[in-house]
Amino acid sequence: MNATTYFWSSLASARISAALLLRKRRILFLGLLVLLPSLLPVVVAMLRGPRSTATWGLDLYAVVAEYGFLSTLAPLAAILLGTSLVGDDLENGTAPFLLTRAAPRSAIVLGKFAAYIGVTALAFLPAMALTLASVVLTAPSAVDLSQAPALFAQTYSVVVLALVVYGALCCLLGTFTSRPVIYSVMFVFGWEPLTRVVPGYVDFLTLKKHLLALWPVVTVGAVDRSVEVTRKVIDVSVPEASFTLALVVAALIGFTTLTLRQKEFVRGQNLG
Repeated sequence: MNATTYFWSSLASARISAALLLRKRRILFLGLLVLLPSLLPVVVAMLRGPRSTATWGLDLYAVVAEYGFLSTLAPLAAILLGTSLVGDDLENGTAPFLLTRAAPRSAIVLGKFAAYIGVTALAFLPAMALTLASVVLTAPSAVDLSQAPALFAQTYSVVVLALVVYGALCCLLGTFTSRPVIYSVMFVFGWEPLTRVVPGYVDFLTLKKHLLALWPVVTVGAVDRSVEVTRKVIDVSVPEASFTLALVVAALIGFTTLTLRQKEFVRGQNLG
């Protein structure tokens, strides 16, 4: 199959998958859930005293974006939607109709995965923008507006990358196991937090460590409240983290395609 046919096969899979994702109640629940962090700056402003030294301004946005969007909502979105990309077809018995199409299995998987990325990225964009706007409106004197666009672009890019890597993992688990949600939750909210208290290099076996290598941090000056966007000093460099995450995503999508082909082979043997 030539590249043009492969592209149109992937595009057709993406269009159908996007339409199916948008019809699910999960996407409505997710859309409401990602709006919750935008309320936090308002709550902080209401509870903040006149002499309080609590996190404020762009520093508050960075904290909310990291712990709200990156660490919680992005993995949760992957669990809610990523596990069902191929898993629903296998569970509902519609996989045979999917696999009888004259399209490469990798094109079907890539199209479904592209639809997931597009839908979730569009859901997170207004939510994170609203969170930043909430920070600016509740503390205009504490925000350097010249640094806000760069900080937003960096944080949003890493969150989208988190959606990609966690989504690829959940997509594989949805294809490979019968209980993908349980295994996904165990990895994201069990294994990854556990590695923080385990000594040694075991935390290198997590996705979050490599994502945090790309995460910006806001440094607020003590006197003039100037803002400088820098990066956290951790054990993984930015090029190493980027290469590792790209390799992981490619491997997970590849294993998902192989698993789908294996299930098709087994189905053919059973029918034969």
